[in-house]
Amino acid sequence: MRKPEPLGTEFKNLVDGLSGHLVWFEIQEGKERMKKKEFSNLGGTAACVIRGVKASQDLKHLPLVLEEDSIDHDDGGYQGERPRLFVADSWFGSVKSVATIGRTGNHACMMVKTAHSRCPKKFLEDTMKEFPGGTWITMEGRAEKEDVQLICIGYKYNKKKVLTFVMTRGAGSTAHGQPYEARYPDKYGNVCCRHVSRPEIISNYFKYSNVVDLHNQARQFDLALEKKWVTQEAYFRLYTTLVGFNVIDSWKFLRVKGMNDSSVAHFADVMAQEMLDFAQSLEQKASEASTSLVSSDSVTITERHDSLTDLSSLSICKQIKPHTKVFLKKKQVRCIWCSRINLLEKKTTMMCKECGKGFCRDSSGLGCWSHHVALGGCPVAPERGTKKRKVSDCNRG
Repeated sequence: MRKPEPLGTEFKNLVDGLSGHLVWFEIQEGKERMKKKEFSNLGGTAACVIRGVKASQDLKHLPLVLEEDSIDHDDGGYQGERPRLFVADSWFGSVKSVATIGRTGNHACMMVKTAHSRCPKKFLEDTMKEFPGGTWITMEGRAEKEDVQLICIGYKYNKKKVLTFVMTRGAGSTAHGQPYEARYPDKYGNVCCRHVSRPEIISNYFKYSNVVDLHNQARQFDLALEKKWVTQEAYFRLYTTLVGFNVIDSWKFLRVKGMNDSSVAHFADVMAQEMLDFAQSLEQKASEASTSLVSSDSVTITERHDSLTDLSSLSICKQIKPHTKVFLKKKQVRCIWCSRINLLEKKTTMMCKECGKGFCRDSSGLGCWSHHVALGGCPVAPERGTKKRKVSDCNRG
């Protein structure tokens, strides 16, 4: 119930912690089909983790490695591959998952909650029951089945909660790291801050463990293509999600390079317009080339077509059509974009002078108006009888 989106197609994602782009994803196809996937003998969770590790590093020798009884980990990884640190939430976290990643020559740090087999979680909770916040216990051991050295940390960030982490030896330091900033109100309602000590490896864990959620939020809420192209066709919806993955990755890459500071919605509008312009230019060149060939058999076409990678910078914003905002006084009109695209009944006081239609705006002052300016027109009305929602109903939902 804490998930804001209803259940749909389930993806397991692997996201780069530094750039924030999607590295690998896997569609969950049901219990029987997932049993036929690679490494299914490790169990559903550990198998999913290892498939992601293999895909991210292209470890072609990995099946043979996991079947060996003993592996030399002194080199910190295999030839041609640098060891990487994989962090995951409690759904993936278990001793088996961490130890299996350790057998590939990489490192892992995961939080353990329900899958606490072979983990001293109960011992840490009982031992640290009276410990103050900002304390931790470090334990070292070996996973005998996988023959991998592991470290378990019990960390207490407040008076009650004890978090359990399992990691490979060498994943990070257990010395003091970046403290956790706890915010709380005092008796007068003022917001106060308190810094809580924590190990360096746990600081890094919380720094990078939310990149998957940030990627999903940008795609589901800021871009929200699935809400713009509402359909009952499962394959088209999957294609829409894949397009969203690519748009968010492009947006994040340009932000990392310092070439883009716009919002996701505005970036998508500019990208869509440039794709349309580029497609139109290709059609014109193809038409000119065919005309030249028909006019004379001896004509040789020497013009070289630009490649698909020769797009102009997506960070450059350009005015497509002139549109003028008009703010109404003591009058409201229907937002044509919300009505025809979002299927939402919404009133607004802003109107386009040239088009004579209303468009709403969000806190940044853009909203549906930015879509209108980017596309240069009004959307087509939906089919007769299409049901629309009210804003009050959406807020209650």
